[in-house]
Order: sequence, then C-alpha cells, then structure tokens
Amino acid sequence: MKTNKLAALFIVMACLCWGNGNVFAEEAYDYWLNPAYRNLYPETFSSPKTTRDSGTPTLCTSYDAFKAAAKTNLNNRLSSFAIQLKYDFLFSEILNISDKAFEEILGEDDYLAFNTMSRKTNVSGNSGNVTITYTLTYLTTYDQEQKVSARVSEILAQIITSSMKDDEKTKAIHDWVVLNVRYDTELVQYSAYAALFLGKAVCQGYTLLVFKMLKEAGVTSKIVDGMGYGNGAWDNHTWNLVYLCGNWYHVDATFDDPVPDVSGRVRYTYFEKSDAEMSDHIWDTTKYPAASVSYSDNICTGNTSGNTSENKALVWQTSKAAAVSLAKSQGKKILLFAGRETCGNCQYMKYTACESASPPIKSLIEQHFIPWFSDIDNSTEWYPYASGLGSFSLPLIAVIDPNDSDNYLDRTTDVQDIEVFHDRLSKYISGAVSGVCFAADDALGIGVTCARYQGIQYGFKLDYKPVQKDPAGFYWKIDPLTISVIPNNTTACSTVSSDLKLPVCAEYHGLQYEFTLDFTPVSADPMSIYWKADISTFKQKK
Repeated sequence: MKTNKLAALFIVMACLCWGNGNVFAEEAYDYWLNPAYRNLYPETFSSPKTTRDSGTPTLCTSYDAFKAAAKTNLNNRLSSFAIQLKYDFLFSEILNISDKAFEEILGEDDYLAFNTMSRKTNVSGNSGNVTITYTLTYLTTYDQEQKVSARVSEILAQIITSSMKDDEKTKAIHDWVVLNVRYDTELVQYSAYAALFLGKAVCQGYTLLVFKMLKEAGVTSKIVDGMGYGNGAWDNHTWNLVYLCGNWYHVDATFDDPVPDVSGRVRYTYFEKSDAEMSDHIWDTTKYPAASVSYSDNICTGNTSGNTSENKALVWQTSKAAAVSLAKSQGKKILLFAGRETCGNCQYMKYTACESASPPIKSLIEQHFIPWFSDIDNSTEWYPYASGLGSFSLPLIAVIDPNDSDNYLDRTTDVQDIEVFHDRLSKYISGAVSGVCFAADDALGIGVTCARYQGIQYGFKLDYKPVQKDPAGFYWKIDPLTISVIPNNTTACSTVSSDLKLPVCAEYHGLQYEFTLDFTPVSADPMSIYWKADISTFKQKK
C-alpha cells in the first residue's frame, strides 16, 4: 500500500537511576496517514472512530510474533495498543521494522488497509528491548464491522447460488450495490458500514462493500487507489480489480451509479473492463496486476456458441429461471426487445430490432410479439419501451427462425441500462439500429434519451414552455436536473448539428411527429437553455 509518512526520529537522554549507574532510554515517534484519506487530515488524529484499548503490552520475542500481534489488534479495531519487542535488533532500526510489519499486514488485506485511516507510533527503550505504543483511527468500529459481516452474509444468501460462476457472482454483487447504495454528495460517509446501513457512501464505501462481498463469495479482488475523471475534473478515486477465470478486470460500482441516483438503474459502463477501456481512470500500473484483455460474456461458463459478430454468447436469466443463450439460435435471427407492463409516459424505441426483408420484422412481431402482450395495453403495439432515461425493466428475448418454424419468447428478470441494451443490440443483431421516437406526455414534455453533440452524448428532459414575447412559437426548455452524460456506445442517438439544431421524433397520443428544434436564447431567462420548433420541418411520421 502506498504510504505518505510524516516521520521524525530523536533520542532523548532520559536518565534512569539504577543503583549508582545511569541507563539512557531512547525514544522515537512516527506518524502515518493513509493516502486514500489525505483530504481528511488532520481530523483523523483528533477524532478517533473507536476507543478500544489493549491495556497491558503484548510481549513478542520475534518479528513474526510482532506482526501477528499487530494484525490481531488491527482486526479488532483497537484504537490504542502497546507491544513490547524483545529480541536482537538495533534501536535505530525500530521504525523501519514497524513500518515493514504494517506494510505487510495492510498489503495482505485490502479491506483492512482501506479501513485504517492513520497511525501514530511512539517507541521507548533500547536496542533489543523496546515498547511500541500505537494510536490508530479507523473508518469503522469493531462492532460496526461485526454488523457488516452479518449483513453481507444475509445479502449473499439471497443473491448468490451454489451453481454460480465467479463472473455471475460478480454481476450479482455489482448490481446489488448499485441498486441499494447512493453516492454521498456531502462527502462524509466512507465505509462499507455506511453503504449498508445508511444507504450512501463515497467511492471508498462502494469499493469496500464490493470487496467485502466478493471476498465472502469466494471471488478474488483488489482495491485500486487512483484518480477518476468526472464533472470536468480529475479527483481521488477508488474502485475494484476482480480476478475472473484467468484474467483481471476493472469494476467501478461508483461510476456505474452516477448522481442523481435513479431507483432501479444499473449501468455496466465500468463493469468488467480492461485497462484500455478505463480511459477516464488513472492509477499506478506498477502496483496492480494488468487487466490486459476485454471481457467476453460468460467467460467462466464457456457458452460461446451462436452467430454474433464477436462470437460471444448471449445468456440471460429468465422468469422461468432458465438460461437463454445463442446455443438455442444457431442460424436463426436474434431479436432483442424491452417491455414494461406498466409504463406511463415511456420513451418508445421503435424499429430497435432493425428491419429486414427476410423475414419482415414487422410481420413477425405482429404475429408473435403482440399476442404475447395480449394482456397489456394495446398501445404497446410492437415497439420496445425505455423506462425514463435510466434502465430498461424486464428485457425480453425473441429468437425467431427465418423459416418461422422455431420461435422462442420469454420474459427476463434482469434490469438493463439503456446504453447497455443498445450496445448488445449492436453486437448481437446484424444491421444498423435505426432512429428513436421519444414520448411526449400530456404537458408536451419530451424525454430525450440520447442527443449527441461534439462527440459527447447526453440525455435530458425537455419541458414545454410558452414564451410571452412569442406566443405563437413552440419552445421547449431543458430541465438541468435531468441532464446526464451517456457513454458513446449508445447507437440510437440524435445528433445536434454545429449550428445547434436537434432533429426530434416525438410520439403524442399514439401518433408520431418529426420536427427540428433550434437553439434559441431567451433574454428573459439567459441562463436557461431553450429550443424552438422549426414549424417548416413539422410533419407526421407514417
């Protein structure tokens, strides 16, 4: 573990009278601050998290015994403990001996390393016989860690099964953390305990909880201390490296759960990624194993049959607890859809499956998909839905034989992020993904799932706002609270031109309309972003 030590060594000629002779005791002290919490200094020294004390010094007659005693005290979250060392060493070596022991202890246990915030060391004695007193601060107390362990066991019993491979366990843990923890925007909560019992934490809390759950589930992982790029700046950041079936992969649950928190949303933008795929993260690559290869779906299960362009298996967990894979679809056309039984004003992703003349996609959907949706509102027709700007709920798979002889339809239980859904479409379906038509609610609000501008993709909500000086105009104002950056693997995306024109397809009460929005500053509200519909472009889409 990287250290950032403030150290000082001095000798005090303290006279101890034994009979007629004088014996001089030497003293030394040392401060260590965990670099992951350097922004919290000096509060770490003045506000210990626990007051547990070991009492009588523990006598150790070897380095190994010293290291074992220190490790036990750290695991017990003792804020103060003393160890007497009595074996062959020079006093001038004692701080190096102490540092070496702690570096080895923390280097062997990332969870303990990132839970230990600071250490103050006081040494008194002589060569071959010293007493070392440690004062430490931690993220959590011993009692809190006991509660974390118990709660993690409960959660794993609910989400992990004995038949799961390591990559399946990793996904289940990643999803649970993203769905149940929100980012602490006040930057106060750093621990796995806070993530579990307060439901919020900064990146350290996400990372520690993922590490703890992976460890208890039997999956090897590490914690990376580096920097991440977000909101236009680089900042200190931590995330996980996970070892899956022979390779290391990055997993960043914090970045997969961006602010503002959206209930039910799970992103996979930073899930099981290689070094090359983490371009907005920086870390000391000499201190961590290389993640040199891109992840292949279900790498631990060996399901690699099918007709995808990248020879990847497509496996989903269905409502019937059955695996749906490309092995079922050799030589067949694969269609992916997303649907919701209760939708409200959802965005419509029409023609997402890409149209084809052999066989006609529309006729197949009308023949096989609509009957399956017969218990749902008729307005579902044959397009998939997106739930707001966040996740698709209840994705569906349709495997349809070109000769119409072997059709497979089933509801799945996964919740997929919108860009992940489109990313899979681009991988598993031949042909381009065509345009998107957004839903307009009764108040004429339009949810734009993706608009590309200067190479960056955004999602946002457009609220209809009449302007007094132009009562005949049609204006929409971007709701700034809904703006989010969408990873560039989203394929169905409108492009904002260099002169700030945005082509829009909006569905209102079952009819689809196309028009162009022009960026139009409004003097009465110069800080707002308004768009005016170009009436000359307005037309109903057939």
